[in-house]
Amino acid sequence: MQKQKNLAGIRGWLLFYVSYSIVGVSINPYYIFKMIEEVLVWDVESVYAVGSYILLEVLFIISLFNLLKKNKNGPLITIITEFIAILFKIIDFFFSDRTLYDVLDSALIIIVGMIWILYFKYSKRVNTTF
Repeated sequence: MQKQKNLAGIRGWLLFYVSYSIVGVSINPYYIFKMIEEVLVWDVESVYAVGSYILLEVLFIISLFNLLKKNKNGPLITIITEFIAILFKIIDFFFSDRTLYDVLDSALIIIVGMIWILYFKYSKRVNTTF
C-alpha cells in the first residue's frame, strides 16, 4: 500500500509532461500570431494550418487543466489530444514538400506522441494519481 501511495501525485514523468505542456501552452500563442501575420493568401491550406494549430492549443489547455485538477478523465483527454496532434501531423506531412526536415519532424512528433499515449494508458503513476 505504501508503494502505491508513493506513486500518487504529479511527479516523475507526469511532472515532466505537465511542465513541458505549460511551457508549450505559454509559447504557442506567439507562433500562432506569427503564422497569421505571415499568411498572404487565405486559401484552404493556410486556414487548415492556422485552425489546426489553434485547435491543438485549446485542446492542450483543456488537457493540462484536467491534469492539474487531477480530474479522472485527464489521462483520457490527454490521450485524445495527443492522438489528434499525431493525426494533424500526418495530414501536414501530405501538404508538405516532403523534405528531409518534414520527414524527421513528422517522425519525431508521431513517435513522441505515441510514447505519451502509451504512458498515459499504462503508467502506474497515472492510474494511481487519477
